[in-house]
Amino acid sequence: MNTNCEHRCFRLSGTNDGDEFETHHSEYLGKQKDLVREELTETHSNDLLDFVYDRNARKDSTDDDHLAASTARNYIRELRFVFKYVYDSDEFDEDYTQWDASKWNKIITRVSRDRGISGGTSRNTYYAARALVDWKEEAVADKSEIDAPKISHSKIDTEKVLEPEDVVSIIEETNNERDAAVFALMFECALRRTALCQLDIKHYKTDKFARVEVPNKEGVKTGQYRERPMNWAQGYLDRWLNHHPDRDNPEAPLFCSIRKGRDAGKRLSSHAIYTMFKRTAERCEDIDSDRIHPHALRHARVTQLRKNPDLSKSDIETIAGWADSTPMHQRYSHVTSTEEAETTARRMGIEIEDDDEDQLIDECPRCGSDIPPGGRFCPTCTLRITDEPPEWFKLYRKIAPDEDPIMEKFHGKVSSIPRIDQLDIVDLDHLNNVFILSWTGGGTEDTEEPYDKVQAVDEEDAERVNEIIQNQIRPRLISIKEEQPQRLEMLSETVDIGNIEELEQRENEGE
Repeated sequence: MNTNCEHRCFRLSGTNDGDEFETHHSEYLGKQKDLVREELTETHSNDLLDFVYDRNARKDSTDDDHLAASTARNYIRELRFVFKYVYDSDEFDEDYTQWDASKWNKIITRVSRDRGISGGTSRNTYYAARALVDWKEEAVADKSEIDAPKISHSKIDTEKVLEPEDVVSIIEETNNERDAAVFALMFECALRRTALCQLDIKHYKTDKFARVEVPNKEGVKTGQYRERPMNWAQGYLDRWLNHHPDRDNPEAPLFCSIRKGRDAGKRLSSHAIYTMFKRTAERCEDIDSDRIHPHALRHARVTQLRKNPDLSKSDIETIAGWADSTPMHQRYSHVTSTEEAETTARRMGIEIEDDDEDQLIDECPRCGSDIPPGGRFCPTCTLRITDEPPEWFKLYRKIAPDEDPIMEKFHGKVSSIPRIDQLDIVDLDHLNNVFILSWTGGGTEDTEEPYDKVQAVDEEDAERVNEIIQNQIRPRLISIKEEQPQRLEMLSETVDIGNIEELEQRENEGE
């Protein structure tokens, strides 16, 4: 391979704008380039590598000819399969510059059939062929005659769509202010995770009303430059910014790593968001984990918006970042059928049972922030809104005696019982010990006070207690160890951190 090509391959393997966005796309692209060198002829290999380099090197992201790393990896992969198919066929000449549009269509149809790929992937192959033909001056095919079949979007499965209360429940299972803000913002602004990763602090605007501006950066699929309004998500976002390590820098990423060390403040990647969702889903026992993924929040939000008779299609397009008159509305057409019938029934004078009272957004009595539907805590000041205690306390009072220090501290103060991540270090230490002791059989006469009267956890609660220990208490201890090691050392004789190193490693993998 000549040095020019090697140089081009090196340049292409990095990101274009220096913000470390979607590095895994570039890594995957690098693997595809290696396969091209190994599997294709020198002519085809050089052409494909030159093609993606030339198209990727165009820095002006408003240029339609510019290829993002994610698009480049798809194009080079699909064209690699096309050329490999031709090598095994006696029907087609290897000189693709002499293929007319009908020959391209025939080859791609056969490759798609043999690979058993989806309609979307097949369409990407046609787009890749069009782009290559347009780039290669010697190519005789008219790119406009190479098929680009339309694919129909499947209807949204209403049984799997999250309700707003489900989203709030998921938010309340997060471990820190950053993750809570990620879920809230992705839902209320219907953001794709690629767009979320590209947001800087400057893109969050609060003059007149709260909103985020989706930037026109590489990897952002739709809705560039559009501002998306938010309501109660502002509380979660403001609380996260109070803890942001670089909150006074408008150019800093809105969501960044909160780990200590060299990754501190680094922009969250799309993969990190995916990992965040996966681990949060593991803690949500009342919601099937397969319903909790980044795009599920977008589906949930659009579904909710479609139910609102006061919002026009244009309003929904603004929030979802869709182009004007998008066909995407058809995916959610099922949403309005019942609502339309209900509206007609009301006009006919039929009395309709109102079940939407719990959907109304209330104000926090302490700070005035908006409370999300079904929310148990204020997203801004964390005041408990309902009289129902948090889950950890429901389990705790089953096993702890009345004279237990935590029971005494919160006796008659249900509304002030905090979430686990807001417990004082001393209470967290004690809670950890009580849960572990209860899970392992409870206290005995030989157990030191105040743990001697701790009851063994019921079999039906044992699994959940263990999950709280592993997924909520210990991650909090890890965070304290990093941020305030001296405080943890003071309690090291009682705090159980047996697997803390293993848990640290697990947390670090997800940033």
